[in-house]
Amino acid sequence: MHTNVVALHVIITAGGRLPAELQALSDSPVKALLELGGRSLLTAAMAAAREALELDAVAVVGAPELRERIPADIAHIQEGQSVVDNIQRGFEHLGGEGHEYLILSPDLPFVTAAALSAFVSQARGAGAAFAAPLVSREVFLAQYPGAPNSFNRLDGGLVTMGSALFMEGRLLKSNLPLMHDFYAHRKWPHRLATLIGWPIALALLTGRLRLSAIEQRLERLTGGPARGVSLSDASIAYDIDDKANYDYALEHLRRQANLSIG
Repeated sequence: MHTNVVALHVIITAGGRLPAELQALSDSPVKALLELGGRSLLTAAMAAAREALELDAVAVVGAPELRERIPADIAHIQEGQSVVDNIQRGFEHLGGEGHEYLILSPDLPFVTAAALSAFVSQARGAGAAFAAPLVSREVFLAQYPGAPNSFNRLDGGLVTMGSALFMEGRLLKSNLPLMHDFYAHRKWPHRLATLIGWPIALALLTGRLRLSAIEQRLERLTGGPARGVSLSDASIAYDIDDKANYDYALEHLRRQANLSIG
């Protein structure tokens, strides 16, 4: 299934800007440079990526000011107009379709190499050419008790999706137009419903969505096996979207520090 793959490459999409409620907490408008516990979100993402399983190369796609924050063994690529532009630029820089790709958002203050490695290993083991990490509400709240987050009903339970994607290069290349379409229609629910299919959209709205239905629809759309991968490490799904996420993350770090001292 993956015998012709040369290497695993990581694309860190660092083009996001801080929402208004977080801008006072950073000297830079670039979200990846927001700091928690003495390190930036970008540093957390790069550290996890560099240690992850069978990693060959890492590229950060973002603003010019990121360049001085990036080690010499990690490439910096000038950002485009959208996250899909940034994925495409990272893909083209890192060698194209002959590889596997882990696309990682630098919104994850606690992300670990172990979480990324588990995700990639399970995606490969499931025969996926395209995969997304899923974390149950129970796993998430056990790791981050009382944390603010949103969950969707799937297979009768509540889950959240992690901020990473696994894709084989051939599938990534052939689906860049589809990814641009999804991004262009992200604020138009009826257009998105047309893309993903009305049965999927209706099942999502009514709480009757099945993972197998999503996988089958994505396989038809992308032309390759798609899988949702359940993980037991919620660090791949705790992201900083607003002040509530930020405040909880700071308190979580304080609790962890107190535990280690005690």
